Amino acid sequence: MTRHPMVPEWLDPAEWDDTEDATGTGAPTLAELAAADPAGRTTLVEEYLRHEVAGILRTDPERVDPASPLGVIGIGSMKGVELQRRVRGAIGVDLDLGTVLGSLSIAGLAAHTAESVAGLITSSAVRG
Repeated sequence: MTRHPMVPEWLDPAEWDDTEDATGTGAPTLAELAAADPAGRTTLVEEYLRHEVAGILRTDPERVDPASPLGVIGIGSMKGVELQRRVRGAIGVDLDLGTVLGSLSIAGLAAHTAESVAGLITSSAVRG
């Protein structure tokens, strides 16, 4: 079978785990995110996103470089929609697909997502 040019060399289908979330790492709770300072919140979100991307790509999180462009590591439009769905369901942030696909890296997407989480925290504190 010929490897598609958009699939990274390191992503070997023989290593895929067909479970929904092969990483076993849950999302940080809103309380955990609220308790963290802005840098800590970004770190929590980055680690979460790294595990989600690894789950979508069916690989180990250690093999996903958070500094690599998402397109380079294998996140295209279909997988970007899956990442959107997972983030919305887990931490309540509705990411725009353009933002997901336009992100230079998991780290960049984490910074954007952490800012959105800060807005959620602020609005829930105002309502609460």
